[in-house]
Amino acid sequence: MLEQEQSELEARVAGLRDFEQRYRTGLKDYIQDQLRDLDATPSPEPEPSAEVPADRA
Repeated sequence: MLEQEQSELEARVAGLRDFEQRYRTGLKDYIQDQLRDLDATPSPEPEPSAEVPADRA
């Protein structure tokens, strides 16, 4: 009885560890893709200021 319950729990733990590994791998891949996309996106040009500098006023 206890041996069967232990085997079932060990199988469940193994399944959860497998799920965790797949989840972490997928999350890491997703984040890396997002970072690559961010690196490939050009930064926006700063808008020219409408204010006149104080030394030119």
